[in-house]
This record gives sequence, C-alpha cells and structure tokens, in this order.
Amino acid sequence: MYQVNLAVGIGPFELNTHFYPHLESFGVITYTPGIGDHGIYTIDAEATALYTKGGIIKGIACAGNCSLHGVELMGLHINTILALLKGELYDVEHVDYADNTRHIVYCFESAGLQLWTSEAGKVVKVFIASHN
Repeated sequence: MYQVNLAVGIGPFELNTHFYPHLESFGVITYTPGIGDHGIYTIDAEATALYTKGGIIKGIACAGNCSLHGVELMGLHINTILALLKGELYDVEHVDYADNTRHIVYCFESAGLQLWTSEAGKVVKVFIASHN
C-alpha cells in the first residue's frame, strides 16, 4: 500500500523528481505522449500514473492501494475522508463521461490533492500535483 504524502508524493514516487530511475524498478510501463514535453507513464501493476514535464514528475494518480494517515482511501466514502482532513478547504467539480457516468472531484488546492469519487461518494482515484 502506498502512503500519500501531501505535496511530496505517493509511495516511492516524489513530485518534482526525475521519472527515469523508476524505469528499471517497475515492470511494464506504458508511455502516452502529451503536448510538447508532457507525458504520462502508466504503471499497470501499481494502478499508478505519473504525469511528467521534461521527465520530471508533476502529478501522480493512484487508483490502487493508497492510504492517507494510515487509512486506505480506495472505496472509502468521501465524508469519512473530509472528517480526516478536518477543516481543509476544497472545491467540488463534476466530470461527466460519454457513458453517462459521473465522477465528483474534491479539490484541495492548498495540499495539491484531488479525490475522485463515484456518484455514490466512494473514492476511486487519488491525484496529487506539484504547485510549480
């Protein structure tokens, strides 16, 4: 299980560090090029995606086993997490998909944290990003 360290990283992946040392550590990695020097490295076995700019990790998405303050986040109801993050300010966004499903995204800007939930309010993805 990967520990989420707000504004630092998730598990072995740290924001604002080079991605390349992870190439040998994790089996199959899929690369999806973005615009310019942006790209996404997906590590299927870890259910993790690394968003990079010029090979530097700028964002990390985790859809597998990750925890915050020792509490597993996947499948946890958002109200439980909001209680855990007591008083952290957040915005809410809605992402609608072509198949008529919707994710509700709780954005904690000061922590660089996004919690993506199902319509039922269960966490399905954790995303942290660098502010610079």
